[in-house]
Amino acid sequence: MQFPCELVVWKILPAIKARLARQLKDKGMKQKDIAKILDSTEAAISQYLSGKRAADFKIPKEVAGSLDIVSEEISKGSNQKVLQFGICQICKEIRTKGLACKDCETSKTDDCTLCMQ
Repeated sequence: MQFPCELVVWKILPAIKARLARQLKDKGMKQKDIAKILDSTEAAISQYLSGKRAADFKIPKEVAGSLDIVSEEISKGSNQKVLQFGICQICKEIRTKGLACKDCETSKTDDCTLCMQ
C-alpha cells in the first residue's frame, strides 16, 4: 500500500521542481542559481533538465498556469515565501482535485479519497 504522502514526495514534488527548473532555465537562469532557489543539488537540476529525473509524473494542464506564475515571480526575484506558497498550493490543487489519482497505487485497489480531504 502506498500512502498519499509518498506520492507527493516521490512523484508530485519532483515533477513540480523539474517543471520549474526548465522554466527558470528558459528564462536564462543558471543551473547553480536554480539549484539554490529550489534547494536542490546542481546534479538534481541537471537531471530535471535532461528528463532523467521526475519523468514519471506529468504536471496536469489544470495547474500549468499556476506554475507559470510561480516561475515568473521567482525569475523576477521574489522571495522564497512566494516559491513555498506557490508549490504548496499547486501540490494541494493536484491532490484535492484528484489530478494524481491515476498515478496513485492506492486508488487502483480502493475507492480512495484520502488526498481530496
